[in-house]
Parts: sequence; C-alpha cells; structure tokens
Amino acid sequence: MSAIRIGVIGLGWFGEIHCETIVGVPSLELAALCTRRPDRLKQQAAKFGVRKTYADYRDMLADPEIDAVSVVTMWDQHTAPAVAALEAELPQVTELSHRCNGWEMRWFIRTMRERDAGALSRNILERAQRYEDMTLTDHRADLKERARVRAVHAELAANCDACITLSAPNHAPEGLGSTGNPEFGVPSSLLGVPSLSLPLFEVDAMPLGLQVIGYFDGDADAFAIASWLMRAH
Repeated sequence: MSAIRIGVIGLGWFGEIHCETIVGVPSLELAALCTRRPDRLKQQAAKFGVRKTYADYRDMLADPEIDAVSVVTMWDQHTAPAVAALEAELPQVTELSHRCNGWEMRWFIRTMRERDAGALSRNILERAQRYEDMTLTDHRADLKERARVRAVHAELAANCDACITLSAPNHAPEGLGSTGNPEFGVPSSLLGVPSLSLPLFEVDAMPLGLQVIGYFDGDADAFAIASWLMRAH
C-alpha cells in the first residue's frame, strides 16, 4: 500500500515536531507544508526535503495529491483551517458511506434477495449489486479512510460546539411518495455522531429543517444546543 500523503498547516515549533514525527512513520509521507511566513516555509521545506509548499491552507486543501492534513496553527488560528479541512472531505463521504454500508449489509440483502427479490426496492437491489465484488481488503481500506475523516471532524471539538447545516437541499416533498433527498444526512452517519433536525424553516409552505451535528459521545451536548436553538428561534 502506498504511503499516506500528509500536509502540515502551521510551522511553529510544534508544527516542526509534527513534521519530524510524520517523517519517522514508514506508512506516511510528508508531502506538503503551509505557513504564511516565507522564510520559515523555505527553511522547513529544505530541512525535510518537501517539494510542495503553500502560503494559503486553502490551496493545500484543494490539492488532490494530498490525502490528509495536520493543522498545527496557534490555538486562536486553528478553527478556520480545521473547518476547511472537514469541508474538503464532504464531497467524498457519500460514496464512502455507501461502500461501508454496502459491505456490512451484503449478507442480509443476499438473504432477503434469495427469499423474495420482488419485495426489495430497486435502489436496494442496485446498491447491493454495485458492491457485490468488494473484498475484505477493500472494506478494511474504507474503514481506515472513515477513521481518518472522523479524526478530521473531531479536531473541531476544541473550538466549535457543533456543526450546523440544513437537513436537506430543499423543502420536504409533498405526498407520501418520497421522504426527500437524504444526502445531507450522510455526513453524521459516516462520522458516527449525533445529529438532530430542527423544524425551524419553511419554504413554499413546506418545512425545511436545520441540522445540528454534534461529536462522538456528545449526545447530551447536541441536545442542549438544539434546545437552545429552538428557544432562540
């Protein structure tokens, strides 16, 4: 397996220690450095033999050749790059979540399909077929990637009480034919954290929820924030 390519944001003394640690781990590659100080950036790049350097962390996060980042800025400058790092992961989480679920549900779906395939929805049958050829090695790689994304989210806990987004890209559909687009519910599922949808908004006389996403083992805190938002609305 190829090494995981790490970028380090922040090159103070602790950032330098992070670089030294990454270089010492065979399965990791120190692939990029970022700081707003040109002299420090040049010095650390020469010390560790790093080719890619950035003055803006957003440019590093946009680099498709960087697999993960370590945010080592000062505590009062930590939130913005940590939020941006999580947002950079979100476009990929739906497929990763489907792959994890596809493996974990495959034997159950196979049993149901053998009993009565006609009782299963087309969506379930298509998804089961899509991941039919997954191997245990594939699943272990997906679990490793899921753990990495969860670690990116956990970084926010030191500075943010919760993440807030809409519950769906649009208002609830009319009738009983559909419950609406579920994609905005995927991140919290993949992260394994509490998520609450609050009926605070309305579009065209139909409800649209505000979603509060908490942290692992932080259910009570998420409910407290949701309660505050409901009272403040």
